[in-house]
Amino acid sequence: MGIRGMIMLFLIESNLTRKLLFLVSHAIWILIAISSSVSAQDRSEKKLEAIDQFVYSGPMFIEGKRSLAEFRSLGAVLHERHEEKVNSYDEKLKDKFVLLVFDGLEIYGRIDERVSKKFLPIRIKITSPKWNISGGLDVGTDAKIIKSKLGLPKKRSVGSAEYCGETECVTFYMRGGRISGVEFFYYAD
Repeated sequence: MGIRGMIMLFLIESNLTRKLLFLVSHAIWILIAISSSVSAQDRSEKKLEAIDQFVYSGPMFIEGKRSLAEFRSLGAVLHERHEEKVNSYDEKLKDKFVLLVFDGLEIYGRIDERVSKKFLPIRIKITSPKWNISGGLDVGTDAKIIKSKLGLPKKRSVGSAEYCGETECVTFYMRGGRISGVEFFYYAD
């Protein structure tokens, strides 16, 4: 094999090497893209779980409360409204709902007849700093703390920021750079 043959062999091998390097580098990029996607998905799932956990534990004053009587014991009830609605799964059944209004607090929920008349909140709206919220996100607090505790909101508009987990949501209302209200929404079935 002469010099010309060796050069041709080198060029062929070189071309194969380039193709091999090209394929290997693309495979590496694909693996990196997949791992970042999985990592982003893990972070996203963890954020959803964290938001749900915050909504469950946010209104610290309801911890351990199960019955309607225990919820009434939060303070002086300014207004109480009861209503019945047809059950969405069985038209023969009626679900019972109650709205409790306190100073700076509204709690709307369903009475679960199946579980010893347990009161299940569906919506809790707080407009007074006297009702403590976990993470120091109380009404009257600097609104900048929300982002530092919960990250970026799912939806933001003038004067509000909404965060949703897998099943639960919380909306913060802001005025003058401060939290003016917090509304927790719980999945009800």
